[in-house]
Amino acid sequence: MNIRDIADISVRDLAEYCDKEYFSFPIVQRVETPDDLQRVSEQMGILTGYSSFLASIMSHLKYMIRDAKNDGNKELADDLIDKKTIIENAFKSVNQSYACLSRRVAIHKDIMMELHMTDSIKK
Repeated sequence: MNIRDIADISVRDLAEYCDKEYFSFPIVQRVETPDDLQRVSEQMGILTGYSSFLASIMSHLKYMIRDAKNDGNKELADDLIDKKTIIENAFKSVNQSYACLSRRVAIHKDIMMELHMTDSIKK
């Protein structure tokens, strides 16, 4: 999907697309193994790309809204405002998922450090 697709798609279809692509992005639930860390790393990379893409779309929508208002096209402006709201919410969701993964990695690291310190004390 690109900015032209977003301009052409209905508000409802955009909401459904974002629900499927961004709001329902499945993230690693537990980080316990190196494989889990690898999956988290991959997911964080994907989420970073999504975040950049959505930020770019928001920038484009901002001027498109202004253009529609300047042209006196209230219906288009209202639709674009709705689309911008949907994209902003997707952006927040993506960033929240990224932060959650980051926190899970930090917790895993803390647990591993604590286990290492406990093992050192036992020896």
